[in-house]
Amino acid sequence: SFLLFQIERKMLENDFSKLFDGLLFKLYDALGKVYGQYLLPKEISRLMFNLANVKSNSSIYNPFAGPASFGVLCDIDNRYIGQEISVNTQITGMLRLLAADANSSKQIVSGDSINNWNPTNEKFDLIISSPPFNMKLPTNVSGKWGAIKNIESFVIENSLNDLKENGRLIVLVPENYLSSGGQNGNLRYHLIEQDLIESIVSLPIGVLTNANIKTSILVINKQKENKGFINFIDTENFISK
Repeated sequence: SFLLFQIERKMLENDFSKLFDGLLFKLYDALGKVYGQYLLPKEISRLMFNLANVKSNSSIYNPFAGPASFGVLCDIDNRYIGQEISVNTQITGMLRLLAADANSSKQIVSGDSINNWNPTNEKFDLIISSPPFNMKLPTNVSGKWGAIKNIESFVIENSLNDLKENGRLIVLVPENYLSSGGQNGNLRYHLIEQDLIESIVSLPIGVLTNANIKTSILVINKQKENKGFINFIDTENFISK
């Protein structure tokens, strides 16, 4: 705290968001893997957000928001609604948004993204999420293609209903989700039949602090330009270790 107060006031005001995030990441890193599940590495959250190609005056819904890792990336004219079940994590997200000088159009609310999905009940230009891996769902969650048993299918199926006609979904999934069967396979078949998958970005092992597994970013675009094509991107050679 002594060093913090030695920083020139103007510099502190100009770079406060970076300073706040730097201290937050150091704190979460010191707390270990349990807390790592809430805070995405900046490189991953920035990559996911940039894949969305968000335009001005866009509306954004972020279920399983953690500490608003995507909210702090939104431009001033975007409207962001994050939803996080952990009150402590939600408060951290509120502090990050305040540190980033976010206005009233950006908020993170306390809520259960499963039992109270999309609390505003509106259509969005972008839904973006990094849901918790291997999260068990209640047995009574039903979908169009059978019982939904994992969080990834839950996010995808619900997002398809709540995106605008030109909306995008960006979601981080374990790579084995892309080859699993049952309801997952039926949902993926629908995505391909409807030509909704724009890109699949494969990430290498070790980029997440809380899970040593391969993951992929799935980009679903309801108004994709290159019909009949899917971009497959392997980022292994783009990582600076």
